[in-house]
Amino acid sequence: LVRESRTLSKVRIHAERVIGTLKQRFSILSGPLHHEMFFTDEDEICFVDKIVKVASALNNYNFSIDLHQ
Repeated sequence: LVRESRTLSKVRIHAERVIGTLKQRFSILSGPLHHEMFFTDEDEICFVDKIVKVASALNNYNFSIDLHQ
């Protein structure tokens, strides 16, 4: 139970670091977003999801996250 908790904690911390990095590198993710960006037509992906997907891909392609901080 303790080992699982530590593993989950490490993953959570890593995810928080990545989210923080995305917000620093891509200012559109750190500011307020217009509510219309969250709505979609029937089968479309919402605009915010598209932004996060592209920002994440660019982040993974060009930058590395230090896992040992």
